[in-house]
Amino acid sequence: MQCSSARKHLYRAEQTSSESLSHPVAAEVARAEAHLESCADCREFFGSEERLKALLRTRAPREVASAVLREQVLSRLAEERRPAGASHLGRIIGSRRVAWASVALLMIAVLAGGFWLRSQRSDRASQRLTSVLVDDHARYLSGETEVTSTDPETVQAWFRGKVDFSFRLPKEGGLTLIGGRLCYLQNRRAALLLYGPPAQRVSLFILDGSDVDLPQERIVKLDERPCLVETKKGYNVVMWKERGLLYGMVSDMRSADLLQLSTRF
Repeated sequence: MQCSSARKHLYRAEQTSSESLSHPVAAEVARAEAHLESCADCREFFGSEERLKALLRTRAPREVASAVLREQVLSRLAEERRPAGASHLGRIIGSRRVAWASVALLMIAVLAGGFWLRSQRSDRASQRLTSVLVDDHARYLSGETEVTSTDPETVQAWFRGKVDFSFRLPKEGGLTLIGGRLCYLQNRRAALLLYGPPAQRVSLFILDGSDVDLPQERIVKLDERPCLVETKKGYNVVMWKERGLLYGMVSDMRSADLLQLSTRF
């Protein structure tokens, strides 16, 4: 079994319940697990994924309201411990403080809820976009191009007038440019650049990202560039924004290698 097939079977086996995928064939999973035991590259691939997940978990934001809530509870406990002979005026002042604290806590909860809802919407949108990128990457794995050239300037010139934005490709990106083609992602035109040998194809999607928000709580910064790293259907995806454009790089290479490769663009 080839590395790419083994990784896809193992990924589907892991994600069956969380993504409602159909159960993979047990025999194929067994073959994939046997391949994993004998393949150092695949073990390193999955090890890299786990290290990346651990990094993302450590970067998850802490709950802001928890400290406020803790202070509120302590204040209420202190209020209850006051002597029974406390003055009526003191009780009135104390009750007003509690009321204002409750209002403040409610406002904090509303604001936190708003941030959470926006974060959830951004996360769902990025997940949908990730699925679209992965599907198009798989569709053009054979290297089907509309312009075929290893020269970045030739490929850039072909896209002029076909997309409503301009972009530049590095002359030395670390991979061999095969060519490009026009594609449509979520009802918008996008440029698709194809790189690399057939054994390790890399797709670079470029589209207008002015209205696309990447979920900030899962952003990883590399060389001061905020990047979002996703894994879908056995493929790794790195997305980032620059000058209003959204870049999405897809491959079955290790996420750490793909992330490093993205810094050359």
